[in-house]
Amino acid sequence: MVAVGDIACSVSSTALCAHDDVADLIYSLEPDAFLALGDVQYENGSYKSFMEVYDVSFGELKDITYPVPGNHEYYSNMSGYNEYFGEGYTYYSYDIGPWHFVGLDSENVTDEQVEWLRSDLAQTPSDCVVAYWHRPRWSSGAHGDYRGVQPLWEALSEGSTVLSGHDHHYERYNPIDGITQFVVGTGGKSMRNVSSPDSESAIVYDDTPGVLMMDLYEDRYIWYFISTDYAIVDTGTVTC
Repeated sequence: MVAVGDIACSVSSTALCAHDDVADLIYSLEPDAFLALGDVQYENGSYKSFMEVYDVSFGELKDITYPVPGNHEYYSNMSGYNEYFGEGYTYYSYDIGPWHFVGLDSENVTDEQVEWLRSDLAQTPSDCVVAYWHRPRWSSGAHGDYRGVQPLWEALSEGSTVLSGHDHHYERYNPIDGITQFVVGTGGKSMRNVSSPDSESAIVYDDTPGVLMMDLYEDRYIWYFISTDYAIVDTGTVTC
């Protein structure tokens, strides 16, 4: 599977966006699943912009796409996002092989969502869990740490993995509370420099867009961050 957020630029700003290069990279990897980590369509998240920009480059991935909303989707009150992907992609869960995936909404962290998450995790037989939402709990980027998702973070158990976007760089953290977190806001919308990585940050990469690829096994995954020039920037293994 592959994951990335902060993806397609509006027609007026395509000169600043490398989403076509990111799409080409994803197609070349032939994934079984694509996790879109929010801010899927800049700038206003309207259905018109989804169809004119995002769908042109990423439309062939739609059947294997598992999105979550970002702040830009909320600029249109989720109307474009819901019309394009369909209802039911605000927060939800599914399985890929032995792994349990939970897509969550970092823009509206309600008590109802947190209770749903706790119930969902209590019911899954899998010890291998990947949760993903748009705003990272921890980030060395311009937006920084987002405490609003702390209730979601606290609902997860040790050994879980969290994927997010929002800040336009790639970053992997050493485990915090036993949870491994990746920031993958590298989907094509203008990379941003990170000047001072956090002390718990294992790696920061802010040069070139790219995607996180994860090969899933029964009790572990191997990750690769691959840039659009097809370089493996970061790789390793996490056991659940």
